[in-house]
Amino acid sequence: MGQRVKYFDVLDRQGLKDQARKHNLPPENVPEINFVSASGDLSVVDEKFDAVLSSHCIEHQIDLVDHISKVGNILKDNGVYFLIIPDQRYCFDHFLNPSNIAEILDANKRENNNQHALAKVIEHRALTTHNDALRHWLDDHGGNERDNKGMFTEKVLDHILSATNEYNNCEEYIDVHAWQFTPETFGVNMTLLIKLNYIPFRRVHVHTVPFGRQEFTAVLYK
Repeated sequence: MGQRVKYFDVLDRQGLKDQARKHNLPPENVPEINFVSASGDLSVVDEKFDAVLSSHCIEHQIDLVDHISKVGNILKDNGVYFLIIPDQRYCFDHFLNPSNIAEILDANKRENNNQHALAKVIEHRALTTHNDALRHWLDDHGGNERDNKGMFTEKVLDHILSATNEYNNCEEYIDVHAWQFTPETFGVNMTLLIKLNYIPFRRVHVHTVPFGRQEFTAVLYK
C-alpha cells in the first residue's frame, strides 16, 4: 500500500473482503481497488504508470501476448513490469511440460479468448501433483499415477472425465494454470516475443529460484 500505488482486481474491495473472511484472513488489510474488471481486462485502466507488479498472475492468463501487451500499454516509456511467477519444477505443475512459443502464439490466435482451452483444464485438474516446494527440491514429486504398463490409473481417468464434463457444462471462466515456466524458459519465450514484436518491451531479466522456494522473479523493460 502507498500513496502513489493503485490496484487492479477482478473484485472490488468489498468482494475481496468477503473472500478474506472465507479464508480466515484479516479483511481490514484489503486496500481500495482503483480499477475493477470481472474478466481481468486491463483496458479499463486509463492511467500510465512507472511500474506494474503482478504476483502469481501471469500463469493464469488465457492469452499471454494480449495480457503482456496491455500491461505495456499502461506503462510509461521506460516503465517496468515486475513479475513473481511459480517455477513449474517446484509446484503442482511439476509433471507438465514447460510452455513454448508455439503454444503462446496459438493462444493469441484462438477465437474464444474468454475461456482456457480444454487441454489446460484437463492438465490442471488431472495431471498435477502436490504443491510443497521443499518436497520438490528434495526430489519428492508425489505418487506415481501410472501402472506398470505406463497407463494412467483409474483415479487419473476419473479426473480427466470430471475435467471434461466441467469444461463442457460451465459457461463461466474456469481458473487454471495455462502456462508453466522455469526461469530459463520464461526468459527464452519473452525474448522471442520481443524479437518477433509481439509485445511492447525491449528486454527481459530473470532471476533464479532460491533453494526451498517455489517462485522466481522477472522484469520486463519497456
